[in-house]
Amino acid sequence: MSGLIGQLLSNFTGQSNVAGTVQQIFNENGGISGLVSRFQNAGLGETVRSWVSSGPNQPISGEQIGQVFSGEELQNWAGKIGIPPETVSSLLAQVLPSIVDQSTPNGELPAQEESPSSSGWTSLVGKLFGR
Repeated sequence: MSGLIGQLLSNFTGQSNVAGTVQQIFNENGGISGLVSRFQNAGLGETVRSWVSSGPNQPISGEQIGQVFSGEELQNWAGKIGIPPETVSSLLAQVLPSIVDQSTPNGELPAQEESPSSSGWTSLVGKLFGR
C-alpha cells in the first residue's frame, strides 16, 4: 500500500471503516462476480481478469475507478471511511486488486458467492495495510 494512502488512513479512520465499506461495495454489486462484471462493463475486463487469475495483478488508477463507480458512490464511501472524496478512488485502486485476488485463490470466480464475515473483511483489509 502506498505510504500516502496508509498515512491518510491513519489520520482519518480505522481499518474497520475501510473493511465495512469494502464489504458494502461487494454486497451492493453482487459479490466478486458482480464486481467483475461492473469492471468489464466499464471496459476494464482485462485488468479485472488479471486480479482473478493466478498471475500478477494489473494496476488500476483512481481515474479508472471513477469509470466504474459514480461520483455519488465514491462520495458516499469517502464519508463512511472518513477520508476526502478525492482520495477514495485512489484507496480503492490500491485495495480492490488485492482483495479480488485474495478472494479468488484458485484463479477463477467462485461458483457460489461466499462473502467474508465482518471480521473476515477487517482481517483482509488489515493484511493489506500490513497490520
